[in-house]
Amino acid sequence: MENYNRHSLYDESEKAINNFKIRFFEKYSPDSLKLPKVLYHYTSSEGIKGIIESGCFWATHFRFLNDQTEILYSMDLIDNEMDYFISSITNNYLKEILEKYKNVRERWINIYKGFNHDVYIASFTEKEDMKSQWKEYGEKAKGYVIGIDPNRLLNLRMDKPIYNISNKIGHFWLVKIDYDKEKQKDIIRKYFKHFETTLSNTEVFNDPNEKRTFYENAVLDYLLFLINYLPLLFKNPFSKEENEWRFFQIRNPKNNNIEFRNAGNEIKPYAVFDFRMSEQESLMPIKEIIYGPKLDEIKSNEVFEKLLTKYGYYKKNKTLPKLKKSNIKI
Repeated sequence: MENYNRHSLYDESEKAINNFKIRFFEKYSPDSLKLPKVLYHYTSSEGIKGIIESGCFWATHFRFLNDQTEILYSMDLIDNEMDYFISSITNNYLKEILEKYKNVRERWINIYKGFNHDVYIASFTEKEDMKSQWKEYGEKAKGYVIGIDPNRLLNLRMDKPIYNISNKIGHFWLVKIDYDKEKQKDIIRKYFKHFETTLSNTEVFNDPNEKRTFYENAVLDYLLFLINYLPLLFKNPFSKEENEWRFFQIRNPKNNNIEFRNAGNEIKPYAVFDFRMSEQESLMPIKEIIYGPKLDEIKSNEVFEKLLTKYGYYKKNKTLPKLKKSNIKI
């Protein structure tokens, strides 16, 4: 086969894969979803102080999230649907290579090594006052919730297309988490079907070794996409009450503009998401601040009025963040 045809084939395959990625993410992007008026982030006293002082949120590398079962849940979905897919295809090259990469859950760390992106996540919820969130993320009901206006952020700080790598520090994207298992399975099946169709429409290689190499590279590309992006979008139905939305950023791992923090016995990498409205405007679009159920309301009101005043949130003609105490009884 001539070089021109071979390169063209690879280019067309990559284009087909990227077009599907765009459609995949568009399904979960704010353009196709109704945004809530406020998104809430549960945090500690140290966390909310740092957020207000800096105008930034810390986004954790997705492989270092507190709940690793989120990743394993998606791996199990992929494994189950891959078994179903392998049993239904007739393309021997594709079947042979997929068999090689079965058991994604057991192999995903090794497969992940071929993924040349880092993904950082900051989690929010539609729910302003949830007992489970206070216990898990709100310093055992002695922490805080900060509510931001996502519509104002979207207008100023978002990059498109959504799947592209961004080296622009401070730019990020927003997606809504899907908790419907049947819907999740259907999406993975469609993804595999698109995969099969793309390869089936590929020109036949004269050289079997070259054909095998092409198929193996394509399989890895598809699996890497599933392994690294499904955990961003899918969670177990048992977690449905969280009503989670995620701001995330995709970075080249060679980008050294990351930080590290202590978390118990671990050191975790994180990226800084700048939620200020602009380089000139140091304020974030804060709508509400809610005090934990176990905190003193009078003292909390006093300290946050002082803190917000110091950083310019109580200036003339500014919309003041609403301050209130949680109604949850713990």
